[in-house]
Amino acid sequence: MLKEKGAMLMLWDTMPDNIKRRYTWENGILYSNKKELSNYYVKPLKHLTVPSGNGSFLLVRYFVGETETSFEKVLKIKDGKKIDIPDVLELINFRRTAVNEIETMIKLQFPLEGDGEWYIDSIGWSKVGNKWLYCFGDRILRDDFSEKIHVDSCGLKSFSIDESNLPSDRETIKLIEELIHFNSVPVNICLQYLVTSLLRSLFLDANVPPQFVLYIHGKTDSYKTTLAEYFFDIYRQNKGTSFAKEDLTSSSAALYTVLNGYKDCAFILDDLSDGISQSETQRKRKLVNDLIRTSANCQGRLTKVGNEVKGDILGCSLVFTAEYTLNVESIANRTIPLDMNKYPLSEDILLFFHQNPRLFTAFSKMFIDWATVNVDTILKSISRIWDYQRCSRKRFSQEQRFHESASVLFIAGDILETFLEANGCRKNAYTSMLNNSILSVIGDGESIVGKIISSKSEFDIAREIVKLINEKKIVFTPSVFNGDVYLTKEFLCIKPTYLATKLNSINHHKTLSAIAKKETGFGYPAERILENWKLILLNQFHDILPGSSIKEVYEDSKIDY
Repeated sequence: MLKEKGAMLMLWDTMPDNIKRRYTWENGILYSNKKELSNYYVKPLKHLTVPSGNGSFLLVRYFVGETETSFEKVLKIKDGKKIDIPDVLELINFRRTAVNEIETMIKLQFPLEGDGEWYIDSIGWSKVGNKWLYCFGDRILRDDFSEKIHVDSCGLKSFSIDESNLPSDRETIKLIEELIHFNSVPVNICLQYLVTSLLRSLFLDANVPPQFVLYIHGKTDSYKTTLAEYFFDIYRQNKGTSFAKEDLTSSSAALYTVLNGYKDCAFILDDLSDGISQSETQRKRKLVNDLIRTSANCQGRLTKVGNEVKGDILGCSLVFTAEYTLNVESIANRTIPLDMNKYPLSEDILLFFHQNPRLFTAFSKMFIDWATVNVDTILKSISRIWDYQRCSRKRFSQEQRFHESASVLFIAGDILETFLEANGCRKNAYTSMLNNSILSVIGDGESIVGKIISSKSEFDIAREIVKLINEKKIVFTPSVFNGDVYLTKEFLCIKPTYLATKLNSINHHKTLSAIAKKETGFGYPAERILENWKLILLNQFHDILPGSSIKEVYEDSKIDY
């Protein structure tokens, strides 16, 4: 308040004339036509633009009470018109009021001077004009902007990095070199995947989408979670729990809400295991598949909200830790598999992790500091290496997705070495170790997909019938054929084009023999199988299979089966 004894000049007196004609401010109370509205009034200051282009915001100043205590707040403008006025603000004795009146007060003060300033409401990279900046919580890395930048300091506070007790820059580089020298596949892959995650928005801007996720799998006590947290949990709050990590107990909507808060970092989905029931297992696996597709496709996940269809693009990379390998081809080829049974962590590496717990918080901060002043060079490197890799596919198999995943990791490795060289390391000192790790996991991925494809060609009659039961294609009916299978009270009948064709087109006795050997250890009973085979053929008579024979025929057939 601007006070002069006797005159009592208030900040309210500086408000526009049209506001003072419509409203009255007396003794800390706002009136309209002698009707009490609130104990505050609002003055809009600036229009703010979000770099992503998703909405606009308004910087306003609140004046509260008789002393006109002031503070600033950012309000969202919905659909370009509606101003989102919060019901309650963080102030003692703040009274609620008619939201429409406050919105009217704000709009009566338009247009504003000095529009076109920026509002950062997410962590990670943002493109402001033609320049890039990176936001760690309420801290902007790159302060050479002429434009005014406002940061959502309240909403992003939890993402602030605790810089206490971090190793120095020189020590950080020395430790990274020591870690690479272990020549460990998991270590080198995680390091390059971290670089990919920190630069995710730059890869997308260069039209080189990282269309894969990191899938760390292995038996219990293979240090899957230890590895993931050590490399990727850069926002750990030192409270004994991981910040950027979730399991799959939450609903799909709740999990996506959490994930949408992260950008240009890696989020850990930890300890994937089967549920306590079949339905729980199916739900979890469906959610995993959905998450992998959404992240790896770098496309919006379409969800229907009322009559609208909206798409959320995950801004972060995903890291899964799991006890099982994936068994769906279209999902497996969207991952970089890291088999901890095949590539166990040595005791020396685990000791290194224990002795240097905050190495990758320090590395991430140092790497992003370097990247913000070398954005143009990084973008050129991404495009150049991507084009080169696409022209040299013969270095890999013809698995398109795995080739492109490898290309992105090669780019990350090249950028990492450029960063290390800029900090005093020998040029191309680690190319061989980093590249060989990529080739190893790409080979593992192709092997996994190959096994999935080959398993599809083996016909197992029992598995097929169980599948039909689960898909509810088996129904009870006295005479009507429905789907591939129908079940009467007398007999199970399977459509000829489904089962008979299968039986007659393959050497089914090999499957039976393999099952017998695997399950019981017995050899191949050739004579008995031949006898039963002839009996099966007899019961494939054209009136039996369609279910059109008389009851007595089915009674005989039932005995034969």
